[in-house]
Amino acid sequence: MKLFTRLKWLGATVGALAFTASSAQLCSGSGRYIDDVFSNVDTVSVVYSTTNQMMTIYQPQGDTASQRPVIIFAHGGSFVRGDRTEGTVTALAKNFAKRGYVTASIDYRLGGMLDMLQANSAFNVVIKAISDGKAAVRYFRQDAAGANTYRINPNLIYGGGNSAGAVLFVHLGYIDSVNEVTNNDIKTALNNNGGFEGNSGNPGYSSKINAIVNLAGGINDTSWISSGNVPMVSFHGDADAVVPYYCANAQNGITPVTLCGTGAMQPRVLHLGIDNDVLIFPGDGHVPWEGNATKFGQVDALTKTFLYRRLCSDMNIGTPTNCTTARFRDEMFEIDSVEVEYTNVRSDKNKMDIFFPKNDTSSRRPLLLLAHGGGFTAGDKASDASVNYFKKAFAKRGYVTASIDYRLAQLTDLVDSTKMLREVIWAISDAKAAMRYFSKDAATTNTYKIDTNFMFIGGNSAGAILSVHYAYIDDLNVLPSYVRDTMLANGGLEGNSGNPGYTSKVQAVVSLAGGINQTSWIAPTGVPIFMAHGDADRTVPYYHNQVYRLPPYNSFTLVTLYGSGSMDTALTARNIRHELKTFPGDDHCPWDSDEAKMADIDTLARNFLYPMVCSQFPDAGPITGISEINGSYSLAIYPNPNSGTFNIRTDKFENGTVAEVFNQMGQLVNTTSLKNNITTLNLSNSAFGVYVVRVSTNGITKAISRVIVK
Repeated sequence: MKLFTRLKWLGATVGALAFTASSAQLCSGSGRYIDDVFSNVDTVSVVYSTTNQMMTIYQPQGDTASQRPVIIFAHGGSFVRGDRTEGTVTALAKNFAKRGYVTASIDYRLGGMLDMLQANSAFNVVIKAISDGKAAVRYFRQDAAGANTYRINPNLIYGGGNSAGAVLFVHLGYIDSVNEVTNNDIKTALNNNGGFEGNSGNPGYSSKINAIVNLAGGINDTSWISSGNVPMVSFHGDADAVVPYYCANAQNGITPVTLCGTGAMQPRVLHLGIDNDVLIFPGDGHVPWEGNATKFGQVDALTKTFLYRRLCSDMNIGTPTNCTTARFRDEMFEIDSVEVEYTNVRSDKNKMDIFFPKNDTSSRRPLLLLAHGGGFTAGDKASDASVNYFKKAFAKRGYVTASIDYRLAQLTDLVDSTKMLREVIWAISDAKAAMRYFSKDAATTNTYKIDTNFMFIGGNSAGAILSVHYAYIDDLNVLPSYVRDTMLANGGLEGNSGNPGYTSKVQAVVSLAGGINQTSWIAPTGVPIFMAHGDADRTVPYYHNQVYRLPPYNSFTLVTLYGSGSMDTALTARNIRHELKTFPGDDHCPWDSDEAKMADIDTLARNFLYPMVCSQFPDAGPITGISEINGSYSLAIYPNPNSGTFNIRTDKFENGTVAEVFNQMGQLVNTTSLKNNITTLNLSNSAFGVYVVRVSTNGITKAISRVIVK
């Protein structure tokens, strides 16, 4: 699925720098919205609707920031009981208020038990609750436009809930218009309760939310989820029968109302490219986090990181699109490594070597997981020259990397397409378990400091084939029955190789001589991919052909693949970001025996991933004061840090060049015309902190850097 879109930060106008004090630390990986920066919260209860419903509002005690994001939570209780004091939602409301959010826990109108036994009356109860939820959203926007009591940003309102409260906000977020609804009972309920916006008060303001926090919720019809809908983070026990994990009548089948839970919604949002995350609790029933501190902690932690990531996107905060940090580009670290068992499901082929930057203090790091070649019949985590090169080179640049073992087939299995399919699916399952190992670690001990929003997969030859299928098979329904049945027999999309309940989602692929069984499996929302391939490859075809078309095999297998040449055409047609490096006349993996070609693909892969990571890790490395926006202009600031006086040095002086300095509020605090290659600036009367320096000539930005005054 596509990465969520981020706008350019610090463009040609000062307005692109304008962000609030409350967001100044955002996307740094620490501080407000990610840590508990406030010890206590203040609460107030108000009537928010014309239906006399109450909400309790939580605010960080002593907070002076303006333009704060809001999360509105709704309690559970099957739409017949409960209130805003429910333990799960109040705990979340307090936790997020301590992180700097404004939060609210709402009451909403409830029905009776008998109402839920008839479809028409049950829908009427739920629509009334949704109407109240919309009034709560509008309450905050109305306040922001008037008294501004809560100092919220009306463009940053999120909604979520537990059980019935999640059902409320899933429908609020995903029903875009009455025209989407075909069920007559639901249409009648909407028409009887004020239409699409409801009749619960605060009219004239938008009731849209920016994301959904879904704790054991569902939707009546997954077709209501459409492209462009808001992101969602979901939590669910896969044995839940109250709000079914898949699609079924709710309340253990007692009510006539169908709900499709996370298991049914997840393939839909993945296929549509909606930003999402999910945590499944295998074997658990309804709301397993209630009364279980560990599981509640997992819900809280993933919600925190998910919304933090959304804030980074929605507030357009980050480093410039034209990245300047050396990290992720240059080899700037020595490396350490460790061997671990990534699954205890079996005792063999369950290990991986993890490489990471030595003495690195960064709290958030991207991950590159690598799989070896060997035709799915040979090789291991240390045997592949390309994997060995990549895992060390990328770790030296600041990534965490890992090379994995995975289950292999017997050589004789190559002539049996059924066995070969099973073995490849096992390999994919193993890779997903290895990826989930890191997701689990990030949610628990955090040994490797992985940001699970930036996990990549790659491989060489068979490892590339594994990686391509891992990334692009995200919907069982598009697969032919024999592939779908084999996957279902081996754990489904996520496999059964261990570490269940954690995300295995990747954001990009590095494919070295890889391919895919069917290009139709690549959805328009597929992730970016870098590919390298020899166009005379007889092992993994460059276009479409059988594999192993070289002596002594001579196409004895029945397996066909579409290689990088064919994938390039499909990816272009689907407008998926990709890059292909073709080696004319070369056979399989020419880089394995050619240092120059190895260095070439390493540089290309590095450059392909660099824009994806450098703009999302502002703490990626030390602030050196050196910035190079393009190859023809460089900027150096020294000393940095400093006490307020520093020098700007440019390699090329041009008339009409100015340096502008912006504070963390995005306010212009200094403008100086540069008279020669070295100019001294004085900010000694300015507050301590991080400033942004932009150098431009006749209105055209040449370079951007940061400077610390302390």
